[in-house]
Amino acid sequence: MRFIILSLVLCGLAAVDTDPRFVPPADANIINVRDHGAKGDGVADDSPAIMAAIVAAYERDSRYGSPPFVYFPAGTYLVTRSIEARRGTTGWSSGWLAGCLLVGEQRTTTTIKLADGAEGYGDAAKPKWLLATGSESDGPNKRNGGGNRAFRHAIMNLTVNVGANNPGASAIDFVVSNRGTIENCDIIAPEGSGYCGIRMDREWPGPGLVSRVRIIGFDYGVSMDHHAQYSMTFEDIELSGQRKAGFVGKTNPMFVRRLHSDNAVPAFLIKGDRHLLVLTDSELVGAEADRAIISKATVLMRDTTVRGYTTILDDTSKANRDLQADDPSKTQMVKQYTIGFEQKGAKALRLPVEETPRFISEDSSTWVNGAADLQAAIDGGAEVIYIPNGGIKLTETLIVRGKVRKIIGFQSWIGAPKENPPNPLIRIEDTKHPVIFEHLWFNGRVEHHGNNAVVFSHVDLNKGYRGVGTGKTFLEDVIGKYNIAEGHRLWARQTNAEFGKEALLVNNGGTMWLFGYKTEGEMPVLQNTGGQVEVLGGLFYALRKVPKNNPLFVLEGGQASLTWAYNGSNYNLNVRQRANSDAEWVEDREWYHRGPALWSNGQD
Repeated sequence: MRFIILSLVLCGLAAVDTDPRFVPPADANIINVRDHGAKGDGVADDSPAIMAAIVAAYERDSRYGSPPFVYFPAGTYLVTRSIEARRGTTGWSSGWLAGCLLVGEQRTTTTIKLADGAEGYGDAAKPKWLLATGSESDGPNKRNGGGNRAFRHAIMNLTVNVGANNPGASAIDFVVSNRGTIENCDIIAPEGSGYCGIRMDREWPGPGLVSRVRIIGFDYGVSMDHHAQYSMTFEDIELSGQRKAGFVGKTNPMFVRRLHSDNAVPAFLIKGDRHLLVLTDSELVGAEADRAIISKATVLMRDTTVRGYTTILDDTSKANRDLQADDPSKTQMVKQYTIGFEQKGAKALRLPVEETPRFISEDSSTWVNGAADLQAAIDGGAEVIYIPNGGIKLTETLIVRGKVRKIIGFQSWIGAPKENPPNPLIRIEDTKHPVIFEHLWFNGRVEHHGNNAVVFSHVDLNKGYRGVGTGKTFLEDVIGKYNIAEGHRLWARQTNAEFGKEALLVNNGGTMWLFGYKTEGEMPVLQNTGGQVEVLGGLFYALRKVPKNNPLFVLEGGQASLTWAYNGSNYNLNVRQRANSDAEWVEDREWYHRGPALWSNGQD
């Protein structure tokens, strides 16, 4: 088992090295910064041109359903001031708006660079952002862009370099809500420069997904020094050269998988007592360092190797359950270690994890525009089909079949006429290859009846999703509600589901693995009937008082392994279970806990 885990970690870390080239078709209906005067020559100040491109994107007034990409062709874009997701600095929300998508051609060839010694970036005690997303807000947070309406922001396929002699520079100050990402990025600070790589200290970061990101230098790699309103999910992250800590947190939950940290400082510094850290399949390497993790709060550490630290986990809470290294010079595997949990059953289900299928097609001249007739494009044998920014309406159910491998939007929507909507909107049948859907909003139910894999990446499944066949479903940064049948398997990285009276996720005999799951509302978050389900990191936010008869989880047979924290009101009943569908209810009312919880009826 030891060698299997190590191979998974190493394969996962190698994924950070992928560097796909992304060149949109000419008719993708995006915003190109070069069309607004950006030079990308590393000499001219491109700050005004980039902000003009962002404003032009917002002037389409489609920031929720179909905000256009702001595209950076290969080049070095020198800037001298902050680049912000806002239309101006006055008026409603002080100009801050949702839906800013900054997308580069390629991580290694496309750089946004702050000028060396830039004005306003010289004091680490007064950090200032280089790139900043923001939330739409009419409240007190509007001046600084904080809030919980920062939907669908994305920073992808580029390098952010804070330049030399800028000790107060934060590369990306990220506020995001429900869906949004930093993906395929390098974030760099020259020696002695940079305060933080990704800073999330403003009001209410998350949920969102940070994946395939490398952060080099800075005082801190990632900071979530705010209260526990929402959570963030991290996968395939490399940290190195930080001067104070890799991750620093207060009370916002962090769910981290496949982290490689190579530092002479702690990989994690958790200062708040209501935090939840889930760390799995990772590698922490210290250079004769003292402590790998310093935490006052709740930690689930699993399948993680540690080398070069004398203390693996320094528990600074009253419990003081430190985990010492046997020999700092040797690699030590931590199969599972927990602190701070109220536990009901200490077993872990440990469902096998499959990695999300990828398909890279860099030559967009071979892609087929599906806006006029998407069904014809699929049946015509196209491998990659794109929907230009905007959207299309389907008058009949779209059948996905044949040779298609990817349907990519440019934050585009697929809907139906209100008077006669097809039901379902999309039906996925047997295909030759796994099918990937990217940057789309589906305003209609999607059903998967096939035997192959389907991937949804940066997608809204606005009317829900059903996995009916024996295939597989992969979710990355998705909003939606899911129902899967016996034989179906689902893996999710960062999913958001909200509201209603029925259970948000339903598993009728299938397999569900959820890494980073956030909800809002007072309904059950998951119902499992005879299947297997593992939640590695959930944040469940009951906005109001939960009715006494509403359980958090409903389990009818099967196996479950659940790790979560509450925000807002608590559920009076955490788990309602019965052995099978014919048995009487066995309610687990005696167990109630305010803080993060771990519950399992699974097996090691």
